[in-house]
Amino acid sequence: MVQRWAAILPMLLAFAVGLCLVQAPARAQGNPLFDFWLGPFAGDGARGKPSGPPADTGATPAAPGSGWRSPRQDVRDALWDAPFDPGSAASPLIQDEFADAPQPVDPDYAVPVLSRQTVDALNGAIARYRQIVTAGGWPEIPPGEEMQIGTKGPRVAVLRARLEATGDLRQQAGEPEAYDSFVYQAVVKFQGRHGLRANGRVDERTANALNVTARARLSQLTINLDRITGLLAGLAEPYVMVNIPGAEIEAVDSGIVQSRHRAVVGALDRPTPLVKSQVVELNFYPYWHVPESIVKRDLVPTIREDFDYLKRTNLRVFTDWGYSDEIDPATVDWNSEAAMDLKFRQEPGDGNALGYVKINFPNEHQVYLHDTPKRRLFGEELRAYSSGCVRVQNVDDLVAWILGGQEDWSQERVQEVIQTGESRNVPVRKKVQLHMTYVTAWATTDGMVHFRRDLYGRDGVGQLAANY
Repeated sequence: MVQRWAAILPMLLAFAVGLCLVQAPARAQGNPLFDFWLGPFAGDGARGKPSGPPADTGATPAAPGSGWRSPRQDVRDALWDAPFDPGSAASPLIQDEFADAPQPVDPDYAVPVLSRQTVDALNGAIARYRQIVTAGGWPEIPPGEEMQIGTKGPRVAVLRARLEATGDLRQQAGEPEAYDSFVYQAVVKFQGRHGLRANGRVDERTANALNVTARARLSQLTINLDRITGLLAGLAEPYVMVNIPGAEIEAVDSGIVQSRHRAVVGALDRPTPLVKSQVVELNFYPYWHVPESIVKRDLVPTIREDFDYLKRTNLRVFTDWGYSDEIDPATVDWNSEAAMDLKFRQEPGDGNALGYVKINFPNEHQVYLHDTPKRRLFGEELRAYSSGCVRVQNVDDLVAWILGGQEDWSQERVQEVIQTGESRNVPVRKKVQLHMTYVTAWATTDGMVHFRRDLYGRDGVGQLAANY
């Protein structure tokens, strides 16, 4: 018997280790600060940082019905490619593969934010929050250490009262000052509907979100009721809606969200603008024409410190926007003011700031939607890193939806074009509206009330609502 266990035990240990490795949650990596400064052209290889194993450059079809990957899907980003299923009532509203706990399930997963159902639900939420404000609001969580399962003390009692005020905690069982499983589940629910990482722990961000006053939340609900009502007046389907503070995108047709995507939006000092337009063209493997603002604020200062950055990121230098006169970078005095007037173009291919597709729509701000080589940013809790344009998670699905019904375009055809690696411009024949909106609060028909950071301070309800 002993000899038998001696033979079996190593195999069991190896299996357990392998299982742990498979189930270990992926974590966002990279340098968000550097990505912030360099805007959309900061790739994994920026500043000479090692980019790790090479990305898989061959398209990899997934199992039927589970979506499919782009050709440059890095093997390290396996959990990033989470397909959207509008027909599943068990699909989470915010699918956070990097969370330590599952996100709450929203039965209205496929109901658009811009809908009459949302307006009706918002009116109900406003009535409830008015009652909360009239009753004196909710208690403020005192400053202190992070709270989690096992924490005990008077702050936990205050936390319980705060969660009970908004219906996140309904269970009265357990010790009043004990952070038990009931409190844990309530915190997960609260975090999920506030766009926070649902880990069940009251860290600084969660505490700040809990401490936004009831009056401020009521103001946000009222402000966003007006916003959504106004947007519905001129809304025509199909449309793509970018919710900037939510860093999320919905593709809507027939009153149903057909595709939902995480987004990376403009940084605080480079906000994504409000836009109403129409999608007119898709550029596969696009060139990236570096805007003058990024040239002056980011690119030239970077080249001054790291001359090899141009070669590493496949950027070419010209004297004019017609790209008729290319310059040898070695002949340029990068410390001169004249360097700021040069024009830069990044060639298509792996590492291009726009990824493998760009979605164009006329607008005065010269912004667009696009893919990105920095896919790990989609796993960040706060996704405000770009210079104004919007990066799209699982952009393959959005492109296929936009081209759906047009000639012989299908998901398979889109993937075939991507696999070629060739630049190609495709006009969009059907009318697909594009709305870049600013929605920080909404509600669903089951009574769930959602809030997001007042990212750019446009609600005017105080810094706490913007900074958590």
